[in-house]
Amino acid sequence: MNTTVSEEIYNSGQNLVEAGANLTSELNQTLNKYLSWPLQVVSGSAVDSDGLKTDVFGTVIHTISANNQNTNLVEIQADTIACIIDASEAIDLDSFSAAYKRIADAKALKKFKLLQTNGGTRNETLGIILAAKSTLSLEAFVDELQHLNQQTPYSQWPDMVAILCHGTIHYAVQFPGEKGLNSFLLPSKDIMATSAAAIYVIPVITPTAQHTFNKVCSYIFAHLAIFSPGAALPKFNELLEGTPNTSILLAGYQFNLKGELLLVPPQFYRSRYLPQPPQSFKDKHHDVTFTLQYLPWQDGGVILLRGNMTLQGLIVFLGGKIRNSSSTIRRGDIEISSILPITEADYLQLIQIIQRQTSSFFKSQTK
Repeated sequence: MNTTVSEEIYNSGQNLVEAGANLTSELNQTLNKYLSWPLQVVSGSAVDSDGLKTDVFGTVIHTISANNQNTNLVEIQADTIACIIDASEAIDLDSFSAAYKRIADAKALKKFKLLQTNGGTRNETLGIILAAKSTLSLEAFVDELQHLNQQTPYSQWPDMVAILCHGTIHYAVQFPGEKGLNSFLLPSKDIMATSAAAIYVIPVITPTAQHTFNKVCSYIFAHLAIFSPGAALPKFNELLEGTPNTSILLAGYQFNLKGELLLVPPQFYRSRYLPQPPQSFKDKHHDVTFTLQYLPWQDGGVILLRGNMTLQGLIVFLGGKIRNSSSTIRRGDIEISSILPITEADYLQLIQIIQRQTSSFFKSQTK
């Protein structure tokens, strides 16, 4: 009976737990087994176009050209780096903080800017802190992680913390109006600088135990498939076969108008905040055509639309308040604005304008 790729990764994970001082060597051999040109794993320092250089990392996944397939690089150009893993046999709070800083330094290196046209291209460096073992639980690292996150730009946060005998801490995303979570890779600061998305970024603990390396690899290969679309890679969902999907959600983050990722203010949590009810707009036959709803959001606000109308065509009535910084995203029957520099009073004024402009077509009422 043939072994599946999920079973192969699982077995490799058990070997890594027992690898001891050979952890990095075993890790690199395992990853290289599943990578294809132009991706390879090496050890070395990352260096950018300004000459800034990091410490040496044992595991660096980067792209190579047909004329340069050197596996003994000492310095790797930041533009070619897809993923850096800071791996150790064991980890405690002190070594965790040191690894966090090394990852942050690597992710801070200057990289070429991509034209973000359709969200389908990614050149960010994925940063992972990985340890084979720890006497501490994953929960013990959460406070330190959140403390360090508050001192560090989100684009330099480690994307994942993995302890192979326990599980992972990583990030998921939730859209307003939805209950489900989706996988999330931390974007570069440039992407959110002009029109920050209205999303909840939620740290998630997954107690995957012996299947933790499966989770790590699924995360890496999902990123690599976007970073280097031409590479032949295992399908990340196949790597998770048999992996427990239990998760523990932690305090979430939101972007603000400057594109900074900050903890959700306590007063905005669902258990403490009652949002204004949606405003419904009915046609001449008294059927609801669409609804609008306002959500306060860090230093601005977000508008949700449900129904047969285009939100972008309505928020233009906000005029100079939104300048050219607004965008929207459609999620099923909900259209969500980006974070807007408006208050609830601005939203209510918008409702009045829409009512006046469309009075011959729609009648509005608060649900």
